Amino acid sequence: MLSQTSYVKVKKAKLVMIIIIGFTSLALLSIISLSLGALRMSISKVVMMLIGLDSSDITLRSIIFDIRLPRLASAIIVGASLSASGAVMQTLFRNPLIDPYIGGISSGAAFGISASMLLGLSLLSPASPYAIPSSAFLGSIAALSLTLLLSKVTSGSPLNFVLSGLATSFLFSSATTITLILGGEKAYGVLFWLFGSFSASSWRFLHVMFPIFLLTVSFTLLKARKLNVLLLGDDEVRQLGINVIRLRYLLLMALSALSASAVAFNGIIGFVGLIGPHLSRLLVGNDHRMLLPLSMMIGSLILAASDIAARMAIAPAELPVGAITSLIGVPIFLHLLMRRGRRYE
Repeated sequence: MLSQTSYVKVKKAKLVMIIIIGFTSLALLSIISLSLGALRMSISKVVMMLIGLDSSDITLRSIIFDIRLPRLASAIIVGASLSASGAVMQTLFRNPLIDPYIGGISSGAAFGISASMLLGLSLLSPASPYAIPSSAFLGSIAALSLTLLLSKVTSGSPLNFVLSGLATSFLFSSATTITLILGGEKAYGVLFWLFGSFSASSWRFLHVMFPIFLLTVSFTLLKARKLNVLLLGDDEVRQLGINVIRLRYLLLMALSALSASAVAFNGIIGFVGLIGPHLSRLLVGNDHRMLLPLSMMIGSLILAASDIAARMAIAPAELPVGAITSLIGVPIFLHLLMRRGRRYE
């Protein structure tokens, strides 16, 4: 039998090995992603340009650094964001079927984007590149605020938060449906956005999204030990002097803002927050000090690979990346659903 110290060392060594494999896989996917598109490039050409040994063709350099690289970076950051959010929310609610959008974030964003694109309701000028993302973000935060309010007035329990999120989602989904009908033919653009896409990714969007990602993930990693304690149950946590309600709401607000920023700039991409944490728990268990980094790695790999598939499946046209992640996620969701009667560890 391994001692507790030896067991932890083995787990950490396993995590390091998995992350090295993950980084290697992500690097390979990144090179492939940068080489593919309407104009295909050789992998050697891409590598030479990335390391600065080939700058002869200004057009190719612009395609890589101004179009494909921000798209790749967006996929990596969004994948890590959604997967980390899913891992934490599943712990907070002790349910492996919880998704980062449970608080009504996706439905709020959908209403915000449809109101902006179809009805012209936006705080910013329609000409601004931030008009649509800001509307989606405001819609997400409005929905989340309503969910938190409803949850608080009904005791604030995890179950009531989930039920409040469902009620909020139905409310905003109904509003979105009415808006789409009023929008007529212009609704097609909104429908494509609803399935998620990285086609509009840019460095100026990343300048907004990356700081939110960095601050939120750093805060979450600092709470990893407390998240481990939450697995024991609320009563045990209170006996250790931890304010459960405060911790839960702080994490919910932080991670919901993270998910909302991902939705605002890239649309609704489902199931990543379900797949990443599930695969991570199979590999390293429930210790959040290892679970969170691995979940982010797997989430990034999933979205980088899904974006490649979305671009190449019907090239030169493009599929919504959310359609690819749904194809992957539905079987895993059904698998979890069939196992929900067992103990969740």
